[in-house]
Amino acid sequence: MTKKDRIARLMCVLTVAFAVCYRWGEKLEKDAGIKLKKHGYRAKSLFRQGFKSLHRMLAKPSRYAAELAEFFEMIIRKPCLGNFVV
Repeated sequence: MTKKDRIARLMCVLTVAFAVCYRWGEKLEKDAGIKLKKHGYRAKSLFRQGFKSLHRMLAKPSRYAAELAEFFEMIIRKPCLGNFVV
């Protein structure tokens, strides 16, 4: 914990990774929806659904080529999170 610049860089990478997974989860929810439990909460969070989907696609890229192409197209475009443009 002595190299503050490395910690800052790690936090930046983690922030970007979280935002990408969350945004992909939002897109998946818009397309297919997330199941709701009896108490009204989602079965999986938007981040978790996006992370699992990206993990599955990157583990077998030949099987999910179309989805990966759509994902990278979404990343290349200006990402817009709510009212904030990144």
